[in-house]
Amino acid sequence: MNDEEKAAVAELPVLVIEQGRANPSFFHIIEPVPGREFTVGQKVKCINRKTKIELNGIVTKHFWTFPWDEAPEGWILGIWGVTPKLLRNVLLLHDKGFEDSWARVILVNETM
Repeated sequence: MNDEEKAAVAELPVLVIEQGRANPSFFHIIEPVPGREFTVGQKVKCINRKTKIELNGIVTKHFWTFPWDEAPEGWILGIWGVTPKLLRNVLLLHDKGFEDSWARVILVNETM
């Protein structure tokens, strides 16, 4: 976007959309392909390496497998807040399985 286009967009009014997060008890995990097998209904514990916060959940029937070179950028930005390339680079620091050209995203239902 050039400066003229940016200025025109900056003058637009803020859109108010009366919608919110549909279900705060669901979150996504990402795994390399091939990788661990998951079964619908299986319990999982996810631990954030940085914050050490633990989330317990159950694997849902919803998952998506995609090639890294065609990763859905907007979708990944919405979930993790980074580009697919940056996400993959960070994941590679902890798991060499992400060197493979495919990844799997699994939707987990948080439990108490």
